[in-house]
Amino acid sequence: DERDRGRFAKAAELYRKLQIASPDSAEARVSLVSLGDLQLSHLADPAGALRSFDAYLRVGGGLAQEAWYGKIRALRALGRAADERTAIEQFLVAYPAAVQASGLRARLSELR
Repeated sequence: DERDRGRFAKAAELYRKLQIASPDSAEARVSLVSLGDLQLSHLADPAGALRSFDAYLRVGGGLAQEAWYGKIRALRALGRAADERTAIEQFLVAYPAAVQASGLRARLSELR
């Protein structure tokens, strides 16, 4: 796997190809979250990450919590504090007991 080898740009390219070739497949949907993580963590592309996480959230699925958390991280990286605050509030309503909840509550206090 390209991601495991540290070839993050190549992995992102493969995720995009999958999304184009089979946009309605479960694999393509899951790859949106993986792509967003890559864009945010390794490719210095928080705007692209936000698009990937939002695309996943539009179709939904079992990784919605991860996508929401990624969206929050992307908004923070973009300096969009008002949008970050709103996303955190929505996340905490949907996932009040999430592992990330206490850290997000602390962040929310910083944003007020």
